[in-house]
Amino acid sequence: MSDLKETHNLEDLSPVEMDTVMTTKSRLPEFDRSDPELWFAQLEHYFTRHNIKSEGIRYKDLCSILPPSVAKEVRDLILDPPSPQPHTILRREIMNRLSLSDSQRIQRLFQGETLGDRSPSQFLRHLQVLVGDNTVDEAVLKQ
Repeated sequence: MSDLKETHNLEDLSPVEMDTVMTTKSRLPEFDRSDPELWFAQLEHYFTRHNIKSEGIRYKDLCSILPPSVAKEVRDLILDPPSPQPHTILRREIMNRLSLSDSQRIQRLFQGETLGDRSPSQFLRHLQVLVGDNTVDEAVLKQ
């Protein structure tokens, strides 16, 4: 069965083969609203692992695992699927609508973040994620 998943495009499978593959697939990752960028990277690995190349299948899988609160944010794109790249467009819009802007990330960084139960190195990595691609001296982050 693993050969079937590894060597065939899902669109080329018979309905019986498709059912078999679909029932043996590992679970899609649950949506993480706190870090959509990381979640989408995990989802892309899932699609690659299962040889899912079709924009349409990716779009349907994505729609099926969005929590209701996120689905409401992109309701327009779920009710009226965009074309010709429904998955790519939906992904972009989820990122645009849910991700913190760079200024919001930096503001959050300096207003409400505490060490909590994290080690200093875990806390530093967390702050670096919040800063994103913005340039902030590492010495400032360590203060």
